[in-house]
Amino acid sequence: MMTHANRTEQHTQNGAVAVHPTDTTELVSRCVCDEADAKAQFYNEYHLLVERAIIRKLALLLGEHPLRADVEDVRDDVFERLFAGQDSPLAQLKRPRAITSWLITLAGNLAVDHVRRWVRHERIRDSLAREPEPPYGISPEDAAITGEQRARLNASLAELSAADRLVLELYYLHGLKYAEVAEVMGLKLNTMAARLRRAKSKLRTLLETGDGNVA
Repeated sequence: MMTHANRTEQHTQNGAVAVHPTDTTELVSRCVCDEADAKAQFYNEYHLLVERAIIRKLALLLGEHPLRADVEDVRDDVFERLFAGQDSPLAQLKRPRAITSWLITLAGNLAVDHVRRWVRHERIRDSLAREPEPPYGISPEDAAITGEQRARLNASLAELSAADRLVLELYYLHGLKYAEVAEVMGLKLNTMAARLRRAKSKLRTLLETGDGNVA
């Protein structure tokens, strides 16, 4: 019987690593048990397969090559679900040797779910979008500065995924509370909070690497 220590890895045409069925069963079991090294190994072996499945599905659904940010958004969702311990769909996997086709199907299904949410999110954004009027008594110079800041902010927001843009806008621009944002986005409260933190970090990085920060 092969073990993790002496197995021979073979790369398939789609870039995934062909793992011996016994090793796959063991690896899946260790992931379900929330072992960090097993999850790291699983991610390293299958993330390219998952990303390619997502790209194919999104391209089919959107009619164009998807943005990298959107692909990463779906990929992160896939592995967040896979690494949910006993709640992971891996816990219900009956045939570990069919892991490749199973992952492709899972990634495709979550890509469809994300597109549906993006459509809903864009409709919400459109209904909420209002260009704010300049405050009463603001000078033309201050109005110009505010416009420049808004332009930089909008340019940075455009680099984010649709879901990241929406969570930031709902919380910061429209002043919704955590529970309200989670309800609008159809997410659990802790999932929404984690997404908000990640989105804020991504936006900060984009602003800091641009021409200047938004005050």
